[in-house]
Amino acid sequence: MNKIADAYVKWEIPMKSKSWTASWYSNVSINTNHRANIAGEPFYYSNRLRFINTLNISKNFGDRLLIGVTPSFIHINLANTTTSSNDIPVIGGYTRLKLSNRYALTAEVQKPMSDQFYNVIGGYKNTNRPASPYLGLGFEIFTAKHMFQLSVSNAQSMNETYYMVGENGGNAFKNFRFGFNIVRRW
Repeated sequence: MNKIADAYVKWEIPMKSKSWTASWYSNVSINTNHRANIAGEPFYYSNRLRFINTLNISKNFGDRLLIGVTPSFIHINLANTTTSSNDIPVIGGYTRLKLSNRYALTAEVQKPMSDQFYNVIGGYKNTNRPASPYLGLGFEIFTAKHMFQLSVSNAQSMNETYYMVGENGGNAFKNFRFGFNIVRRW
């Protein structure tokens, strides 16, 4: 099985304006697949690792609409560096529309910024740029203690370092998948 374990840290950047918010998100992903399915010999543990750093910047328009942009930088430890870059810049955007105090709609899109990226060793290299961007739509339901998130997306993975730069199957209806989260509100 191709399982991914990950850990992340998120830090809110203090802002003077109440309508603007910013945060920094960093994640490390570890591919737990059998080593023979990841890379040939010699095999290094670092072949399993991928990293992402994202700056989330958003603006509230009144108390109902939020629009944000998410420039990201992904580093993939295992890449064919003769032809491909293991550093990939990604740009994304998201929005959230509160329908009421209990319901909200969300939308998100992410796509690598260019077909090539400069690598310190070897100059410009190709990036893994999917034909179709990652797209996600969601519906949120708030209760006193929980937030329920229902979503559909064309992502074939749940991990950012995979769905932002991997092939997501296009934007045809058959390629979208349903997701469900429950978040405890403290």
